[in-house]
Amino acid sequence: MLPAYLPERAYPDSIPKPGSAARRLERPAGHFFVSDSPKCVTEPGSPAGNRYARRGDHANRSGAKMIKYVQCLRRHPDLSPADFRRHWEEYKALWTEVAQQLAAIRVSFSTTLAIDANDRIAIERGTAEPFDGLVETWTHDAHDLETRRGDPAVQELEHRLFAKQHEFLDLPQCCFFFTADDD
Repeated sequence: MLPAYLPERAYPDSIPKPGSAARRLERPAGHFFVSDSPKCVTEPGSPAGNRYARRGDHANRSGAKMIKYVQCLRRHPDLSPADFRRHWEEYKALWTEVAQQLAAIRVSFSTTLAIDANDRIAIERGTAEPFDGLVETWTHDAHDLETRRGDPAVQELEHRLFAKQHEFLDLPQCCFFFTADDD
């Protein structure tokens, strides 16, 4: 049950798709952004000032909004933080393979800091504990993403990914969803 101050959410029946002007960035296969820190690693050969590589710029060249797949992950309660980190590194490597096969534009991996400020924020606001890990994967076209998921190589990787998720995550406490830029 939601607290009284939070409205009920309405979920759309389908994932929004970019407008007809949308087009995928042309790039060599397997090249995409990977971020494990505030810095963004760009495609090989991209100049440092490339406007498509700047953090926070998630529109493609035609101006269509990016689609982002977000994973908010909680470690299994039987796992120590150290064991979670070991599984996290394996998960990152596996998800990076999946993202390459899905022609993702950028992937970002984040883990929650073990600091008092996080506890204080949760207590002050009356919220749940923060997630242990966050994965964000950007793409231009949700339809193209679904088409690529039909590839047998992607299906095999997804099978391995699902098995890994069951090994170290508390799946009922995790969230997986798509977003679109509102800018």
